[in-house]
Parts: sequence; structure tokens; C-alpha cells
Amino acid sequence: MSKVDTLGPFCSILNHSFRSLSDYAYGGVVYRGILLTPEEVNCYENARDDFLQWDSFVSTTKNRNLAMLYGNTLFTIEMDMYASGLDISSFSNFPAEEEVLIRPGRAFSINDMEFNTADNKYHINISISL
Repeated sequence: MSKVDTLGPFCSILNHSFRSLSDYAYGGVVYRGILLTPEEVNCYENARDDFLQWDSFVSTTKNRNLAMLYGNTLFTIEMDMYASGLDISSFSNFPAEEEVLIRPGRAFSINDMEFNTADNKYHINISISL
């Protein structure tokens, strides 16, 4: 049995479990540090007036300093309480990461994007709401 055979059903169960985990719903600001290629940066720059979505689960953190450790891009994500973010830090093996998991398929819009020369990173501010 391959990892694909087991991962797909697990992701499906996790996705459907979001409703039953409403006590862990999170609304507020989270961060994600990621390495983007120049082509990916271009895609975000060209999509400022559009809605985009991530098709997979997205791991974020409430800790900006932690997200700054990763990649060449910092996403600052504002989401309302019902935007399908779960604060999973209380049952994570790494609670200090302050992880908030965002459900696949959540549409978002880009509020602002700039390159910050002080930290040599792209800063992309987005909003997720229902």
C-alpha cells in the first residue's frame, strides 16, 4: 500500500471533521512563511483583483517571528471565525508552533503585496472569509 492510498482517505476524514471541531475554530491573524519561485511571485502580483484558493491544507502560525524563519515570503492572513481555520495547538505534538490549520479550497483575496528590503522578503497580506 502506498502513501497515496492512505493519505487521500485521511485528508478526506480530516476535511469532513472540521465541522465537528468547531470548538477550535480560529478567527484572527495568522502567518505563513514560504519559499516562492519568481513565477509564483508573479502569479500573486497579477492576481490582486481576483480571488485565489489553496487546494490543500495550509499550515499557519499565530507566531509571526516563527513564520519569518521560513522562505522568501511572509503571508499575513486575516480570517474571520468562520473561515475554516482550526487552532490545533492544543493537540499538536508541537504546541509551541501555535499552529492554525486552514481547510482546503478557502478563497482569499490579496489586500497588499510588497518586497521588504529590510528582511529581504515579499510580504503578502490576504483576507479569507466566507
